[in-house]
Amino acid sequence: MYRKPSPKRQQAHSRKLQALRRGRDRANASRPRRLYPPTLPDLRRVVTVTDYDSGRPVTHTLEMRKTARIDTSA
Repeated sequence: MYRKPSPKRQQAHSRKLQALRRGRDRANASRPRRLYPPTLPDLRRVVTVTDYDSGRPVTHTLEMRKTARIDTSA
């Protein structure tokens, strides 16, 4: 059956949590601040495909632009 921790055990647990928080804060302070990525241009990628199968070269250009969708390749 569950028993409530004694006051001595509660104090030990709270000291442990405070030490963990201090260590986490110290570690966060020592790390460099996270830099956000620069704003990207609207035109992200240009792919040029040259097809030689027809006997003469045919060039196709694909422009991949910025989009809010996450299921695209750009």
